[in-house]
Amino acid sequence: MLFRSNCISSGRPYKSNDQAGHYYSVGAYQSLRFNLHNIYSQSVADNLYKSGNPIGFTKGLIDTFGADWIKLVTKLPEAYRHIKLTKEELKECIKNAKDFLKVVKEYKTENQINTSQRIYLRNLGNQVIGIYTE
Repeated sequence: MLFRSNCISSGRPYKSNDQAGHYYSVGAYQSLRFNLHNIYSQSVADNLYKSGNPIGFTKGLIDTFGADWIKLVTKLPEAYRHIKLTKEELKECIKNAKDFLKVVKEYKTENQINTSQRIYLRNLGNQVIGIYTE
């Protein structure tokens, strides 16, 4: 069975209509749109109707990944203030992301995922996608 995360901001069990919730909104932080440290499974209710539920989101990150993780996440806007990609570079990054997602899905199907593995996969994914360097 494919591992699915509960909603990061409310803890609700995963549903098939959950969305990619962004800690930093895409509208305000375009440069963080694809950063895997900024994207988490989030319920439609929290993502759309509660403006991302920022208090719950922060608590969920700390509860799931630890206090050091929130320090990393809050540094993202400064670290990646501007990202400029050509259309061709963006297409290549999207292809890399789709290829990486296939690998992750297979890995998650075959393994129980713990927190350190989730962090490792997020770091690796950012490197494979090729937009964000660590």
